Amino acid sequence: MTSTQSTQRQQYRCTWIVAVELADATIQARQYRLKQFVRWCNDNGLDNLNDLSGRDLH
Repeated sequence: MTSTQSTQRQQYRCTWIVAVELADATIQARQYRLKQFVRWCNDNGLDNLNDLSGRDLH
């Protein structure tokens, strides 16, 4: 996943979070966790979430 694709996905997710009218603190917390997860995926060469298993996350 390229940096641009990653950013686009994060922006889409954040737009969805705002659309469901969550509290600002909840939005900020989810953005932070999503950013950390995307960074982890990039650091581990994970381009397709279908390649990810529960064992990878544990």
